[in-house]
Amino acid sequence: MAHRHDKRSYNGSGIWSGKRKAYKVFGRKKFCEVWIVEIDQEAAREAVPYAKDYVIGDIMEYEWVHKFAEQCFDYIVFADVLEHLERPDEVLVQVKPFLKEEGKILISLPNIAYNGVLVSLYHNMFEYRETGILDRTHLHFWTLEEAVRMFRSLGYGAELVDAIYNPLQHSEFQLGYDSLPGVLADAVKSRAYGEIYQLLFVLGKDENAMTTQNILKHTDYLYLQIFFKGNDTDAYEEKKIPAELGKKICLEVQVPDWAKTFRLDPLNEACVARVKVLNQYDVELAADHTNGECRKDIFCFDHADAQIIYEIVSGTTKLKIQIDFLMYRGNEIYQWICGSLKEQSNIIEQKENYICEQREIIAQKEKDIMKQKGIIEQKENDICEQREMIAQKEKDLNSRKKKLEMYDRFTELAGIRQLYRLYLKRRSGELQ
Repeated sequence: MAHRHDKRSYNGSGIWSGKRKAYKVFGRKKFCEVWIVEIDQEAAREAVPYAKDYVIGDIMEYEWVHKFAEQCFDYIVFADVLEHLERPDEVLVQVKPFLKEEGKILISLPNIAYNGVLVSLYHNMFEYRETGILDRTHLHFWTLEEAVRMFRSLGYGAELVDAIYNPLQHSEFQLGYDSLPGVLADAVKSRAYGEIYQLLFVLGKDENAMTTQNILKHTDYLYLQIFFKGNDTDAYEEKKIPAELGKKICLEVQVPDWAKTFRLDPLNEACVARVKVLNQYDVELAADHTNGECRKDIFCFDHADAQIIYEIVSGTTKLKIQIDFLMYRGNEIYQWICGSLKEQSNIIEQKENYICEQREIIAQKEKDIMKQKGIIEQKENDICEQREMIAQKEKDLNSRKKKLEMYDRFTELAGIRQLYRLYLKRRSGELQ
């Protein structure tokens, strides 16, 4: 806990529990006196030289209540402490009498609604670690709304709410947005307060005090950009503005007197948007160029580098920009389209599976046909061999026939000769 001295009275004091490095920073300042409650022995040894007084032990044993009974502090600091306590609400009640009427309690808490936790939960994971949001020694978890509700229930007002942001890819969580389905990934990335890693609060005793929020609902994931350029390449101005999807964006921007062209990047994401740019007289400007498709005032971009360029007419001092996002990754139209595409994909997949089955059947039939062709070819070869054998047999038979014919002729001639001889013999006998 720490308290800042009034330079005239030098009566500043405070109780500090948490970060050891902070002890040195505040303890070295001459305008601060620091009272410490520390459970860690090593941290306590480092902190004691910078402390006005100290208690080494568990804050929930309340030894400090008796030891610091005569003190009243300007600041009480819980730096990553409450989430480790069994009854953090009880501790906040106990410290209240030690806080001056205008005193403040400074608190830092991990944000359990961090996108890294949600991505892990989608994959049914809730893995405790040595450090970080899911530190295994954490006994309690809060979201922004739940923390504010707890403080109010204890009679405190959250006068200031701030945050520490941490892009998911730089955190201890290994699973990123790319591990989620496309539509869900975009919804998680554009979720309010999703990349707040740590919540910071300044509490006062007035529970009805106005709350100042220095936190962004969205980080730089979704934004629009405005560029002004002059004839001179050095004349250049850029503005980046967070884009809250689902709401019509209306902006007014002053035009630098040197500006010759104006470039509007509606969104750093694929989108379809109705875009109008008016001058100070409500005259609509016509786009000179775009890297998307344009139909009247409807611009369609299928990439994340959307650009629309306008020429600045002399005398233009102000531009009124109106953007109405009709479609973007993550909204209902996109989901409907994705659903339709998924349905069509399922139908196509079924058709492809059917075609594959038919192809397999055809392939099997072709194999059977090829097998039958092989059998037929073998039969044809056998037939050819049989034909060759028959032809050879016929050839042999013809040869034999010819020989037989020759023999028959020879025999016939021999018979005729024999008869002729007999005839000659008989005739010669008759003559005798």
